[in-house]
Parts: sequence; structure tokens; C-alpha cells
Amino acid sequence: MQSDLSLQSRRSRRDAAIRPRLSVWARLATAFAIAVAAAVTVSLLSTMGASAATPTGVFATSEKPRTLADPDTVSVELGVKFTVAAAGVVTGVEYYSTPANGGTHVGSLWGPDGKRIAKATFPASTKSGWVSVSFATPVTVQPGKTYVASYLAPKGGYAVTENFFTKARTAGGVTFPKNAGVFAYGTGGFPTKVYKASNYYVDVRFVAGTPGTGATPVVTPTSTAKPSPSVTPTKAPTPAPTTTPTSSPTPTATPKPTTSPTPAPGGSGQKNCITTPSACGYPDETNTGVKPGVTLTRVPEDATSGPGWSWRSDIRAVETTGTGVTIQGLKIANGSIIVKHSGVTLRNVSVASTDYYPINCVYSGATRDADSCLGLTAENVEIKGTANCQAAMAFNGYTARRVYVHGCMDGFKADSNVLIEDSYVTALTYVPESRPGAGDGSHNDGLQSTASGNIVVRHTTFKLGGQQNMNAVFQMGIQGRVGSGVTIQNNLIDGGGWMLNSTPIKGIVVKDNRFTHRSSYGIGYVEGGSWTGNYWDDTLAPISEND
Repeated sequence: MQSDLSLQSRRSRRDAAIRPRLSVWARLATAFAIAVAAAVTVSLLSTMGASAATPTGVFATSEKPRTLADPDTVSVELGVKFTVAAAGVVTGVEYYSTPANGGTHVGSLWGPDGKRIAKATFPASTKSGWVSVSFATPVTVQPGKTYVASYLAPKGGYAVTENFFTKARTAGGVTFPKNAGVFAYGTGGFPTKVYKASNYYVDVRFVAGTPGTGATPVVTPTSTAKPSPSVTPTKAPTPAPTTTPTSSPTPTATPKPTTSPTPAPGGSGQKNCITTPSACGYPDETNTGVKPGVTLTRVPEDATSGPGWSWRSDIRAVETTGTGVTIQGLKIANGSIIVKHSGVTLRNVSVASTDYYPINCVYSGATRDADSCLGLTAENVEIKGTANCQAAMAFNGYTARRVYVHGCMDGFKADSNVLIEDSYVTALTYVPESRPGAGDGSHNDGLQSTASGNIVVRHTTFKLGGQQNMNAVFQMGIQGRVGSGVTIQNNLIDGGGWMLNSTPIKGIVVKDNRFTHRSSYGIGYVEGGSWTGNYWDDTLAPISEND
């Protein structure tokens, strides 16, 4: 198709998949003080001979994450930034364990220069709750400097609460600054990424005071239980299922993902990630689409209706049956999904379609509510199109998380209030001209956007290098109009005539992306915002704006 930027403009509202802001710090300072009181009495056998209680972290035992297991499944380092009011020692770190957070977990302490200064392997845990580990030697920390305590979650599934560190928090001589929760995709790099002020439930075991000369710190055993305080912090409300690590995390990717080291997180220092994106922590066909092991119901072969949906044989389409429904575990080998209602969630769904839009919010042959596109969330969805498919998902007000797109002419269309994260776009279909010189052949784009506000694309792979007649990876804006509100962050971007083909966009952010050299003309021109932390996939060299 021609570069169609006249996407339907419809009434906007904020993405319904963004989870509500929490207020879990009520009375938490009191609980912190109780928990830290034990820590201050840690055993430090000096030359005068003295002993005391076991040190614990700052968080109370009763502190519970809003999301116990983020759906992000890629390896990620999760941490918390902190400062101390007085000199002391860090004896170890803790994290909130869940059964979904599998693999071997390594705790680390990072210095103000971003270098690891201590690490230790956590004991295995299959239960929910705090797990601790001690360093072989306690580490002295100084006031006025920022440190990071972290752990590696090699299989994702970590605990998280978004909108937690919306301001600095202080308790027991330890301060967590605003946006204290940080992450880095990969196998154990220094975490610096921030996503929605998230708390990844990493704790530091801090003891105020410095041992005297000749002091021999007594290191506590691993898996020491945290004492329960007499005051219970306010509990978070029961969570709704995630969106998207995230991300990723970013972890979205719920972490999901602001400053980055060089090279930026996601590649863990590896070059040529485009060859096998998942080896570098980026999305590809191995970690997007339907989750492995999920049993799918074939439609219409095995069922013609189910919770939240019914099958229309006349147009070969699954139609939604109510507002806010969740449709999951379906395999549609030849058909489409018509979203007639707002707030719909599609999860673990595979759809192969010859339709214009495999997931269609604007189908005219159905009675639908006025905001049918708004609040649509697609998680772990595979969309396989054909030459007739214009784009896998389109218009405004939707979230795409871990969505695997291939076979359509364009990956996504986005008007406003769209979040795309931890997803994978590849193998778009080229349609030749109907006759030589007609100019009606497809000009494929990874994402086509009117840039009408609040468009976020993060931790997503666009593997489009070497494809015939690619127009752009990102085709953005409308000629003669200044767009607004576009963020392109921590993506792996490959292919296109121009990678970023854009009219001026006020406030555009292009940050921490990895670009390949597999485009016809180069990166392209981006005007109206900021360009930081972007680098080349094959050399890891930084890229200056409009290089």
C-alpha cells in the first residue's frame, strides 16, 4: 500500500492497560524504623568483643508486591538505587522470590562508578517471600554517594509494583530516591533503566557504623528470615494482569524499561544482535507470540464460542461479546478478530488472516460501542497476515505486548495513546505494482503513525533488513502538521529505506536504541525532540543525531 498516514482519528483517552498509581508508603516509615532497628544491632566483633542481632533489609516482611510474577520472560538485572545518611556496611542483598521467578539468582552491589563491588549467589527458592544472601565480606559504603543493590532474574517472572518510587523515600538511614527501581536486560549488566517508577523488590542489608580497627564482621547465614514489624504497611490492591514488561524488563518488559551505559542495556555488550535478537535479550520469534506450552483451541474446528467471544461463519471472524472481556487460548487458522467492545484483552492467541486488519476495531458490519478500539490489550499474540493485510493492529488506544507480527504489509498503525513493547515485527509482505509505472505497489513500514500523541514503542525488534521496497521502519507524522508525543526507546531497529522517516514531531524522544546498517539511505531525520544513547549494532559505537 502507499504510505497511508490518514489513520482514523477517534476520541482519545489514556491507555487502559496502564495500571493505577499505588500508595503503599502509608505508615511505611514507621514499619521501616522497626525493621531497621534490628539491623543497627548487627554482630560486629571488635577488639573489645561485642555481638548483636542479625542484620535485615529495609522493607518489612509483610511488604507485598502488586504483581507477583511479571509476564516478562527474558533475562533481566533488577535493582534499587540508594544512599545512606551515615557511613556503614552492606552485608548483603535481598529480593522478593516467587515460583515464576526461576533460575539461579545472583545478588550484586554496584558502586557509584557503576562497577560491581560485591556479589553472591542466592539459595534456591520456590516459594513467595523475601530471600537473602550475604556477601563474603561486608562492603563499606559512604554517605553522599549513590549505590545500587540488584539481582539477576534469568527467566523473568519477577515481582513488581509500578508507580511506587514516585518520590524519594527515607527510612532507617537509607534513602531510595525518586525512580529508585532500575533494570537492565541481559545476563547481568549494571542496571540503569527506569520504567513507571517501578519497585522490583530488591532490598539492601545495611548496618550503620564502621567497625573499629581489627574488627571482624560476622556474616549472617543465607536465607535469614526478616523479622515481622509490629506495624503493618498499607497493602496494595489486588493486581490486574500485566501489560508490558513491560516489558519490558523494559523490564516494559514490565521493567520495562532512562539513562544507559555504553553499550545500552539489551545487548549486554554483544555485537550483531540482529542475527539472533533473543541471544541479546531482545524480542524475536522465541519470546513473543503464544507462550510455549499453552494449549490452544482451534476456531472453528474445536469451538464456535467461548468466554467473551463467538464465531461468525459468514465472515470467518471471532467477535467479542462484551466490554472488558478476556479472550485467550485460541488458534484461528483462517479468519480475523472483530473487537466490538472497549477494554478487551487478547492473550495467548494465534491468528492467521487474509483480511485487511486481522484484529479489527472499525469493522462496519457489526454493532459496536463507540470506543471499541480503546483499551484493547494484546499480550502474547501471533499475527500472521498475507498480501491483503494492511497492518496487524491499528488506530488508537491499544497496547501490544509480546506480539509477533509477520506477513502483513505494515507491522502496526498508530494514531494516539498506543503502547508497543517487547514485540517483534519481521517478514513484511511486498505487493508489486499492478502494472509497471503505476506506483501502487506496497511501501512497507514497520510502524506507521500520525504522531497524534502518547505513542510509545520500546524494547521491540524490527527485523526488516534486506526486504524488497521497504519504505521505513518508522513512518511518522503528517505532511504540513507538527506531530507530538512519540517515544522510541531501547529498540533493535533494522532495515528500511530510511529507518526513521518523519515530519517534525514536538517532544519526540529517540533514546537507547540499537541500529543496524541494513537500510538503503540511513537513519533519517528526526526533528523536534531529543536524541540520546543510540548506538550501532555491529560496532557498539554511539550515533550522533541525524548521522
